[in-house]
Amino acid sequence: MAERRKLAKTPPARKARKVTKPKAATRKAPTRAKRKASRKAAKRKPRARAKPADPRALTAAQAARLLQVPVESIRGHLAAGAPADTDGRINLVAYAAWLCRQRAAPVEATS
Repeated sequence: MAERRKLAKTPPARKARKVTKPKAATRKAPTRAKRKASRKAAKRKPRARAKPADPRALTAAQAARLLQVPVESIRGHLAAGAPADTDGRINLVAYAAWLCRQRAAPVEATS
C-alpha cells in the first residue's frame, strides 16, 4: 500500500512539444505618407557636422559655452592674467589651474 502512495505522488510525465518552423514574415507595403517621407529624406543633403572643440585651444566664446558662464567673465579673467596663447586661445586645463590658484590665494585686506 505504501508503494501505491509513492507512485501516486510522482508528477505525470511531460509531453514532448511539437517543434514548428517559424512562419515566413510577410512584409506590408509602406503607406503613402511613409513613402513620401522616405523620398524627402533621400533628397535632403546631409548636415555638416561641427568640428569638436580642442580643449587645448578654445576661444573665449567656446570656453564660456562649455563652462556655462557669460563670455564677459572669461574675458575679465583673461584681462586679470589668466593664461592664454598669443592669439587669445585658452588651454582649458591651464585655465582651470589658474582659477584654482586664484581661489586659494589669500584675500588682501584693505585697511
